[in-house]
Amino acid sequence: MFRNLSHLGGLLVIALLFTAACQPIQPTNARAGEATNTRQANQALVQRFYDEVFTQKKMAVLGEIFAENFVAHDLDDQELPAGLEETLVAFPDIKATVNQWVIEGELVTAIVAYQGTHQAEFLGVAPTGKVVTFAIVDVWRVQDGVITELWHDIPNEEILEQIQPQDNAQALKPGDKIGTMTLSAGPLPFDLAAIPPFPAFCDPTPALKSTDTEGKPGAYIVECTVPPLPKLHIGGGWIAADEALRDADWNAQHKEVYVNGQLIDETAFGSVDADVPVLALPGQAADEVQMVKLRVWNIVLENLTPGEFILHHVMRLDKPLAQGQATMPAGVYDYTYKITVDANAVAPQGAPAPVKITSDTMVPTQSVPFTGTVEAVETYDVKPPTMLVDTTGSGESNELGHFTVTWEFTVNLDTGAGVGSAHFIAANGDSLDTTSLGQGDPTGKPDENRVVEQHTITGGTGRFAGTTGTFTLDRLVNTKTGVTSGSFDGSIVLQKAK
Repeated sequence: MFRNLSHLGGLLVIALLFTAACQPIQPTNARAGEATNTRQANQALVQRFYDEVFTQKKMAVLGEIFAENFVAHDLDDQELPAGLEETLVAFPDIKATVNQWVIEGELVTAIVAYQGTHQAEFLGVAPTGKVVTFAIVDVWRVQDGVITELWHDIPNEEILEQIQPQDNAQALKPGDKIGTMTLSAGPLPFDLAAIPPFPAFCDPTPALKSTDTEGKPGAYIVECTVPPLPKLHIGGGWIAADEALRDADWNAQHKEVYVNGQLIDETAFGSVDADVPVLALPGQAADEVQMVKLRVWNIVLENLTPGEFILHHVMRLDKPLAQGQATMPAGVYDYTYKITVDANAVAPQGAPAPVKITSDTMVPTQSVPFTGTVEAVETYDVKPPTMLVDTTGSGESNELGHFTVTWEFTVNLDTGAGVGSAHFIAANGDSLDTTSLGQGDPTGKPDENRVVEQHTITGGTGRFAGTTGTFTLDRLVNTKTGVTSGSFDGSIVLQKAK
């Protein structure tokens, strides 16, 4: 990937959970402190490459962080390594996110997620407007404050799979299976009351909210939950005020639908038209209903079974199009729906046909900020090489109000990394459960560690039944007394009341 400093090659990407946990007990001798400072400095140096070079495009930084005799060891045997400059030109909006670090001595290992829009020729493929995501593991050697070596494997084949034109003959058609699920064409006439559409559970237009005046092209990830339905309508659609406008808008857009990475042959399923009432289009009152003309690809997924699948919609607009009083600018809208099929999910209640759809106010989920503060006390049970941490505390949150919390962690004493779970209970008894990965490190002050935890919500009760989301808890802990306090920030997706 890196042939020299002017052609540091390739895209690097993977989406793993961000790690973090607690390390209430740390060595305090000078040697341990020096080792910790070295690890932090080496990590910060490598982080500059991802932040300043790839994300901020500051090419001058290369001369500051790489040794003159820098050597790259490419582990791949492919013949299409791309230079750094080619990568930044082809994916001008590319961003790098380090999801996990492992640091041992001079070696810094980073698991990195990358995402960018293909806007210029890359690996011989003309620009497609597709959003590309993939992963790579980099192992760096840092000596005397500069990077001297790199080992990595460039996923060029994975990149090409995402940007090369796909053979429609290989695309999925009615009757094809995806695991235990089956694709079929929906019945005629169109009846969303009989077969729920995916917008009943997932935000169909994350690029355009009801209060927006203009959509924002780009990549969006939506996490949502559906029950194990016999049938779910998954085709992408478009609405307009009249038939002529709908037909013109339909011809000005290009849609692709994928399930678990497999392209669907939309034309094999056909499209279907219907008149539907839509509630609260952008620019309208929250209770205003308007009858609109809908056209949608008539794709149905049958026999949903508990588990997860990915529904991926890509829409390229040739010109700006209207949705209500708002505008969707020309560009690429890339929506990835991470759908969990859960027997506990709430199915949409019966409604008079035709069903109201497409506005984000109709989606029975609501993404809201999740913030708060917490104070707690930890107790420790040291069993080298690990330590068990039990914590009880309380706090205030914008969604929970006053709450109590308990959490348990198992911490690696050598690295400070830990894994655990937490249970939050609101004053009215509603609760949230999470799993967590974390990292604890000394702050430099006596008997004080900083702990950063990434929490993933796994369940809830009462108002929080069916809730999903993530948040980061950042806190300080006194390793002598166990007293800890901090704040958390993130977002959660609540089930809306029917």
